Amino acid sequence: MAHGFSCTKEMFLDKYAEVFVKDGFAVLVYDNRNFGDSDGQPRLEVDPYSQIRDYWHAITYVSSLPQVDSSRIGIWGTSYTGGHVLQVAAIDKRVKCVVSAGACGQRLSQCASGDRRGPYARVVGTLRGRPAGPLCRQGAGYGSSRLPRSSPA
Repeated sequence: MAHGFSCTKEMFLDKYAEVFVKDGFAVLVYDNRNFGDSDGQPRLEVDPYSQIRDYWHAITYVSSLPQVDSSRIGIWGTSYTGGHVLQVAAIDKRVKCVVSAGACGQRLSQCASGDRRGPYARVVGTLRGRPAGPLCRQGAGYGSSRLPRSSPA
């Protein structure tokens, strides 16, 4: 999980991660390079190509952890990085589910209250191996092994 244009992981992304962890998922939350706790110079510079590569590096790292099922990797991008995760998922076959959270999406209060509709439910259902929604369904093994590059209108 990584945040948008100029945010850091402590700007509510950590709270979403806590909800996933409570449901039994392993979660990696990180700041994009040049921001927050991550290295990189110049500070506060947005480099989309490097940020996309960093998702690949994060997937590689997480896949190497013994507590992670590398056949069920999901990625999350918020705001600006919501576009990054779509590119990563379209190319990287290791990604089985993607959440691209933009201006509209599920609020933290819905997740914390147990309301399992919306993007959270689709991610949880897919990573647990159940059909969940059009973007996650194919990546979870229902049909093609690749995620669709676009969803039906």
